[in-house]
Amino acid sequence: MIRPRRTLISAALLVLVSSLLGCWIRGFGFAVGIVFSGLLVLLSFWLTGRRLGRLTPVHAAGETPSRFWILLGSLHLVAMLVLAWLLLARYEPLSLLIGFSSVPVTIMLQTLWAILRGPRMLTLEN
Repeated sequence: MIRPRRTLISAALLVLVSSLLGCWIRGFGFAVGIVFSGLLVLLSFWLTGRRLGRLTPVHAAGETPSRFWILLGSLHLVAMLVLAWLLLARYEPLSLLIGFSSVPVTIMLQTLWAILRGPRMLTLEN
């Protein structure tokens, strides 16, 4: 089973390792860009998971989500976009790309690992 908490921890370790490697190869500013963008994508993934966890029982009961949760989700996306733009103005784009890709790379690696271990490992659990 692929658990979201394990995905967050694995992505955080990937950000840490890539920032250390980036610091060694390109310098401290490059590593800081990786860390900040990685933290931003980890925060976004965590907030999205919490929001989906709240909306899933509502949809299962046949009700529509309240306007508050829809507005909050929109504000979350706008806030992430503004923070990403601020990071882009300060840090090197390659370092931000490495940090932003930490969660998708982690999900792909966990899925590949689950496929190699067997089909029963592909179910998602909260």
